[in-house]
Amino acid sequence: MKGEIIPFNIDRFVKIMEKRFREGTPPILTLIAKRGATPFQVLVSTILSLRTKDEVTATACDNLFQVARTPREILNLEEGKLKELIYPVGFYP
Repeated sequence: MKGEIIPFNIDRFVKIMEKRFREGTPPILTLIAKRGATPFQVLVSTILSLRTKDEVTATACDNLFQVARTPREILNLEEGKLKELIYPVGFYP
């Protein structure tokens, strides 16, 4: 009938969502965290990902964390080197 309200089927909804979740690619931050990043690295990755696509975030994070993995190591980088490492995200003046 027109205008008939169909009851919501939560079990069907959950099955559809589970299927879609399995088919999808997790966000880069999830992958970074799962491969053993420290909380600091997850935080930095989150900041770098704010305005970028996952592929760009992954490149910038890989560049940075190959050279500097701790707050101290990042602080010890020269500004030009840091700009070079995170260049893909464009977060520099």
